[in-house]
Amino acid sequence: MTIVIFANSPGEIASWVKPAVEHIVKALPRIRLIIVTPPCQWRSGGESLFCTALPNVVRIIEPWEYLRYLIRPGSLPELRRLSPRSVILYFGGELFYPLVLQRRTGVPLVGYRQDAHYSAKRFQRLFVSTPRVRDRLITQGSDGNKIEVAGNLMIDGCPPPSPHWRQQFDPPGQQLIVSLFPGSRKNEIRYMLPFFLKTVDSLKPAQQAVRFFLSLSPFAGLSDLERALASSTGSEPSPKTRILTTEHPFPVIKTPQGQSIEIVQKHPHEIMAASDLMLTIPGTKTLEAAFYGTPMLVVTPLERAEDINIGGLVDFLSYLPLFGKRLKRKLIQKAVRRFPFTALPNIIAGESVVPELVGKITPDLVAREVEHILHNPGYRDTMRKKLPRIPGPGGAALRIAEYCAELLSQ
Repeated sequence: MTIVIFANSPGEIASWVKPAVEHIVKALPRIRLIIVTPPCQWRSGGESLFCTALPNVVRIIEPWEYLRYLIRPGSLPELRRLSPRSVILYFGGELFYPLVLQRRTGVPLVGYRQDAHYSAKRFQRLFVSTPRVRDRLITQGSDGNKIEVAGNLMIDGCPPPSPHWRQQFDPPGQQLIVSLFPGSRKNEIRYMLPFFLKTVDSLKPAQQAVRFFLSLSPFAGLSDLERALASSTGSEPSPKTRILTTEHPFPVIKTPQGQSIEIVQKHPHEIMAASDLMLTIPGTKTLEAAFYGTPMLVVTPLERAEDINIGGLVDFLSYLPLFGKRLKRKLIQKAVRRFPFTALPNIIAGESVVPELVGKITPDLVAREVEHILHNPGYRDTMRKKLPRIPGPGGAALRIAEYCAELLSQ
């Protein structure tokens, strides 16, 4: 028995694939899992390494390998020899890639979507996050019998909060915790890490002591932070911004103004839930933080919009010489005006639950908004009450595992 999983980006791998795999292995202890990371501009480059730690994964197919398979079907014998007792499980990337495998093998295609981007026509079963998504797909012409509301898969990847998490980062219990989430991809980190450092240095002394943490994505390493510091200060990081790995219990970045930012590795949910304020770019992490009720400020600087991945042909403009990056920057700056929100909690709620700063913003501007939020506990409490209701119930990972077990038992 084999399940071939298609997923392409850090958010989908960590928040969708991981919990789904854990439930699948519980339901089918002997299952063989093949993970395909198809070609995609959303990749961070660390997806394959992350997937090697997942249980029952016998093969990870890289983008270049799958491209070769599209031209030469015999180049991946493990896909050519799929037995009838197999399932293709789609979590992300262009639907074209799993459809090619489905047409060549006849293996049923099962998928999960948090939006109504694709029709359910090609799927044997399409699981969706909410009744609203199901209704929209039916309105667009999809067969309602193929669609099942399973809950928010992203929530299944969030461990239940523990009172010990806060104590881990603030043993005295007398400090405000501000966590920084600069992203998973190298281009995001290269731009947002220096931006966040300047933001921290621009903050005025708070009424209460503030402790800063930077959450390092599992798809990145300390070397990515070092390169981001180097690119912002010249040929190499200055002594004031070098990462100090001898500090205990966390490595530390010292900002030019002497602020300490402690680096948390491999524990994004813990620091997220323990924070009084999360400073982040848009993405999966904003909805995970909503699950924990963590107040947040979501920033989207567009000064370097050419480094933002948005999907589609626009992303490839970056590779055009002379004018490509400039054109992409202008198109993104123009397109973002059509969307009222960038943070997932606001998009789902249809209102501004968490503050956003988008456009030509500066670290000074962000610092003033951070100060406003930290000095207004009532504002933070309002976010804490509203946010947990936004993601909706989980349970999708279990239902997907049960359905795959049903298919494979037939």
